[in-house]
Amino acid sequence: MSISGNIAETGLTSILQTMSGTSGRGMLTVWRGDAVAHIGIESGYVASASLEGGEGFAQLLIAEGSLLPGQEVDVVRVQRRKRQYQPLGLLLVEFGLACREAVERSLETHVKRVLMEVMSWQNGAFKYVPMKAAAGRERPALLPEGLRIDALLLGLMVHLTEQDADKEMAAARADEGLNAEVAS
Repeated sequence: MSISGNIAETGLTSILQTMSGTSGRGMLTVWRGDAVAHIGIESGYVASASLEGGEGFAQLLIAEGSLLPGQEVDVVRVQRRKRQYQPLGLLLVEFGLACREAVERSLETHVKRVLMEVMSWQNGAFKYVPMKAAAGRERPALLPEGLRIDALLLGLMVHLTEQDADKEMAAARADEGLNAEVAS
């Protein structure tokens, strides 16, 4: 059963919290104006995340030196020919083009970047569509514990709280500087 709604009414945090308790697999698509994000959910983990027009997962691996430019093209070609979808990271490891640890580290970084952007959206729409689970897979492949939805949400909330505290501190310093100028 698909779920859709308005971000302002439901909130992405609530949507993701609901998904954290599911054992299923699906795609959460979020729109805000022309911006579109796709978040793959599998067994309570964020298995993939992309922001149209943003830096992709393969580009991050290349920037970090874990993958050579051009290698991703051949792997994506193979990925598209497979009957059953396999994540890019899993194929990179399978073909020996990147080590598992680098792929997991980069995937976690990439997912957090996309979620930070999407979680800042105050308006827009979303739709979650369940997908058929891969046969014989209990836990998503190549997903570190840091990509559990509940762990991601906690980390994002801590980060946003720290950002708010930094903003408040900067504003207080600016007020102190203004008060010092007025006093002299």
